[in-house]
Amino acid sequence: MTVPHILENLSGLDLSKYPIYEVKRLIRKLGKVAVVAMHLHPGKRIIRARPNYNGEKFSKVSELSYKPGRYNLKFQRASSPRMTMFYGSLIPDFYRPNEILNARVIGCFESIPLIRENQNSGVQVISFGKWIVTKKISLCAIVFHKNFLLKNSFANELNSGYEEFVKRYPDFEKDSLMVSSYFANYFANNKIADDYDYIMSACFTEMAVEKGFAGVLYPSVRGEGHGFNVAIHPYFVDSAMELEAVGQSTIYKLGTELFLDNDLVALVLKGQMEFNLKPVLPNFHLGRENVIKELILRNFQKFEN
Repeated sequence: MTVPHILENLSGLDLSKYPIYEVKRLIRKLGKVAVVAMHLHPGKRIIRARPNYNGEKFSKVSELSYKPGRYNLKFQRASSPRMTMFYGSLIPDFYRPNEILNARVIGCFESIPLIRENQNSGVQVISFGKWIVTKKISLCAIVFHKNFLLKNSFANELNSGYEEFVKRYPDFEKDSLMVSSYFANYFANNKIADDYDYIMSACFTEMAVEKGFAGVLYPSVRGEGHGFNVAIHPYFVDSAMELEAVGQSTIYKLGTELFLDNDLVALVLKGQMEFNLKPVLPNFHLGRENVIKELILRNFQKFEN
């Protein structure tokens, strides 16, 4: 069976019936194709964002790590009920001046529906864990999607490098480009009706881990391609990453205007399993009343213009 026929068969599956075995069987039949390996070297920082709901406070390292497998009951973009993953955000080592430079912003867009809704207003508390890579981690990069190329110079760089690489191997070039583009469409899908819409990307990730990758790297879908997300297998989180700092912030939204105010912070020492959040210094905290005034002023200025 040729690669086009395999991809056609994959597209013909009714994902609402959760055909997991058939998806994996067909992916394995794709055979050898070229992919992009992205290496995270020691010192690279990854931000893990987690909303605080119903007044909850986090004080354990595990609360800002991967979801325990027993609670991972649904498919997500790069994880399945069979395999939980650590989700985080990062920015590349090089970028254009007009690109998002803060991984916390990407984490907010990924985890807080409120800020993606243009007209709604509200307040949401969110916590950030800053993780540092301590040993090299190799990820399978999912970057071959045209919608992100104009927004992200690093995606452009990886994509160009990939196309140049596969040209050296004409026997694999056409099939590799076809497979890469096919699965990139699933990683970029933002029209999610149910968890089964994640089956293709989740199974691809599981296959990548089986082949020796620690996980995947892909452009932020919720952040419209600005910045990147990673999904990393728990083994590599436990053996090649450490939590070094935690921050709790409050997101204020008024119409389309947003403000992220720093509230609490804690440093986490090596081997520490719990942390104690303390108020940030006054010059890093604006406060609810002042933030609301700022947002009202921004909206008024926008109205005037």
